[in-house]
Amino acid sequence: MTSSIVNSLNRFPLPLSNVHVILVEPSRSSNVGSCARVMQNFGLDSLRIVSTRKKPHTKNFAAQVLATHKAHHILNGARVFPTVEEAVEDLNMVIGTTRRKRVVEPKHFDVSEIPERVLPLGSENNVGFMFGTEKSGLSNSSLALCDFTMSIPSQGSLNLSHAVLAVGYEIWKAKTNSFTLYDGDVTRTPNLDPPTVSTKKHFEKLLVEEIETLDNHKVNGDLALRIHQMITKADLTNSDINFMFSVFWAFKHKADASQKAAEKQSDEKTEAETQEGGTDESKTPFVEEVEEE
Repeated sequence: MTSSIVNSLNRFPLPLSNVHVILVEPSRSSNVGSCARVMQNFGLDSLRIVSTRKKPHTKNFAAQVLATHKAHHILNGARVFPTVEEAVEDLNMVIGTTRRKRVVEPKHFDVSEIPERVLPLGSENNVGFMFGTEKSGLSNSSLALCDFTMSIPSQGSLNLSHAVLAVGYEIWKAKTNSFTLYDGDVTRTPNLDPPTVSTKKHFEKLLVEEIETLDNHKVNGDLALRIHQMITKADLTNSDINFMFSVFWAFKHKADASQKAAEKQSDEKTEAETQEGGTDESKTPFVEEVEEE
């Protein structure tokens, strides 16, 4: 198979500034500082942290020391969110890192596939790489918010900053055009117009609510999860979602109009039956009531 050097600027238009590193409940401030230093080495500067700590990791002395002065701007500019949902709601693609197969898991790929899977996205898109806590990784509920999961092959568990390093390296390598890509190996067309997480959640909520209305009962967690997985696996574009919204509202409008017409017809029929069965005093003979003695 013949290889060719690919022009990274044309093939990989996603800016590094649109790549966000998301640390979910990191336990050690020193690891946060190390992650910031690694990000700086590979041109990444957007750090998001999901944490409910009163004192942010970024203000901790250990984080400042490990980041060194070169990455202080990353720590100082980090955004802290109370929940994973809020940390990802404005992103078009979310990739969760995991080293083992989970029950709840969207499409999966290897860290080496980042150039093919992620970087072809246009400059209007934002991508998040999510890393779980050092002890247990990402929870199933966090993985359920991801469009993909990604693994980093290794003999054992990686330190948090090492995992960020592996991702940063693949992105930097591709963006600086220091690798060879085999054109014949590219069998998937990447989604260049992915909807945001909040848009997909809104569509999922719409489907769940409509099912609940039709079946007159609350949708259980399993069905809601199946709907989420179906939409995730479909890899819908933003245009796809907007089209489905249009189709959905068109059907709903027509269904509502039909229901109103049926209700009106039923009311008219009831009114007509009432009039036909009513008492017409002009036709009813007068019978004088005689009181018995």
